Amino acid sequence: MVRVGVLALAVALGLAPPLPASGQDLDDQAVIGSWQGLLGGQLTVIFTVELGEDGDLTGTLESPDQSDMTFLFSSVKFEDGTLTLAVSSVPGTPTFSGELSADGSVISGEFSQGTTQLPLELTKTE
Repeated sequence: MVRVGVLALAVALGLAPPLPASGQDLDDQAVIGSWQGLLGGQLTVIFTVELGEDGDLTGTLESPDQSDMTFLFSSVKFEDGTLTLAVSSVPGTPTFSGELSADGSVISGEFSQGTTQLPLELTKTE
């Protein structure tokens, strides 16, 4: 009990890293980073997931085989082992939904844009 009080005091004084606010914050850590895969076996896609200043997940989508543009996700959620992303600023609103592997190194799921749906496996690149 005393150790918890000392740790809380250390956090409050800025002497220790802050504790996660909830179990969801711990879960979110599993998907933070860069993830890369081949869409349709041809196009490289890179998803970068970050923790925003507000504590919510955010990130970007890149497709370096198509352009050097980076698109912000309009939504990023990680719940019950499933990562769901959307980019509403791109025609057809690209979305991805995939499950994180037990070892945290792969996310397997489906990418869709408009009426097109393709399997996509992402590998953590960091």
